[in-house]
Amino acid sequence: MSGRRLSRRASQERVAALEAEVAQLRAECGRLTVTSRLLARALSNTESELPAAKSPGVGRRRSTRRSSSSSRGRDGRPSSRAASDAYVSADEGSQHGGSKAFAEQLAGAPAHLMEGSVGKTSTTSSNTGSSSTAVTPEASRGKAGAPASDGPTGGIGGPLAPGSLVGFPEATTAAVAAAAAGASGLDGPSAAADAVFRAAPPLEHAWCPCPGAAFNVRVGPNYARTGAKMPSLAALYDAWALDAFLLPDLKEGDLGSRMRLPPDDTIAPFGVPANLVVTCLVPDYSPSFFEQRKDGRGWALVMCCRISPAARAQLRSGELSPALRLWREFVGAEPGANVRKRLKCICGVANPNELQVDTMSRSLVTKYNAKPFICKTSGVFYKRDHYFGVEVDAHRWGKLALNGFALLKGYIPEMRVRLGLLIEGVDDDELPEQILACAYLSHLSAQKCQLTPENRGKAPAPADDYDDPMAC
Repeated sequence: MSGRRLSRRASQERVAALEAEVAQLRAECGRLTVTSRLLARALSNTESELPAAKSPGVGRRRSTRRSSSSSRGRDGRPSSRAASDAYVSADEGSQHGGSKAFAEQLAGAPAHLMEGSVGKTSTTSSNTGSSSTAVTPEASRGKAGAPASDGPTGGIGGPLAPGSLVGFPEATTAAVAAAAAGASGLDGPSAAADAVFRAAPPLEHAWCPCPGAAFNVRVGPNYARTGAKMPSLAALYDAWALDAFLLPDLKEGDLGSRMRLPPDDTIAPFGVPANLVVTCLVPDYSPSFFEQRKDGRGWALVMCCRISPAARAQLRSGELSPALRLWREFVGAEPGANVRKRLKCICGVANPNELQVDTMSRSLVTKYNAKPFICKTSGVFYKRDHYFGVEVDAHRWGKLALNGFALLKGYIPEMRVRLGLLIEGVDDDELPEQILACAYLSHLSAQKCQLTPENRGKAPAPADDYDDPMAC
């Protein structure tokens, strides 16, 4: 009997020793992983400072393919950490001995990256006469871009000059607008615009103005009975600069307060803001099956928009379209009002056939591509003196939505996305709907995102609406 007890004790001690060895091996692997990722980032920064030997188009194309292929496993699918491997979080650095090197990166990067990078802009006319502005690739640093409207330029607000994402050339913007204007039918403008955008030379971490007609919206009368839709009119706001920020620790709210924006000259006399800042907070962690996480590391896409000349003319004349009238009601509504729960997003992949995805991911893209969804409880709004902020907090989506997004986020560097927002119209006097703001996004890369400003990691600032959602 004593011999059995001794053998059992020896087995338990052996198991404990093996577990300790496994823990040591895991820690060593973690340190090697952190070291390799820091070296990769340093190498990437070094390569970006070297003079390009070939044309910018060829270089960007090859870098895009290289980044998309490096995030894949042997079976051709992206690794589970494909989107998060571009940077090292602060807690990983402290656990695996890399905190000093990572702290040096965080301390040095904001001064280098957070300066303004908007300079020369290219303005083109859309199919409905409103103008749209894209940042040219050769933009100089430290200058504010001109907004796409007849409003004044200036430097009100935070210290950051918007425009870290590269803008497509003016020829591409004009070709996309002309394609949408020359097409007919329900899906004609969107298909034509997407085809032209796909044919353009690929640019990594870039954006392009998108025609409002590329989105189908509700139209009356009796939409509840007919379900009729048509291509939208021109967007009420023109996007003029886009940025992407890394949030290594926690999400940050109201990033529009950090942006240097033109003065607002319409919100006081007309109740409609001249500046609109749209922020999408995107999680970069695996969703938990047992608990609902509402905060963590990720990144933020910020779109700075200016009211269009057509909408400004309506405000001056007093003859408002149903969509502009509904938007004015939305801006002036009290927190928690029903109209504040009618923010609608439309996100479509312009190149679905070019994605090398697995069967399940393919079915998700096919089923939900360009399908509108209501941000009923994940929308957060900031009404400030010189802008109105609209924030879509994907951290607060439901579990099913987060799990679906987790399957697709590794393919974001390969995607060309068409993103639009609007306010849902219900009654006949609120129809037809009209796109609020929209843009094309091209091959977003976490490696090229900026780091957040000095208040990185703090909890989001209080907002007008912040419900406790269980679904998006």
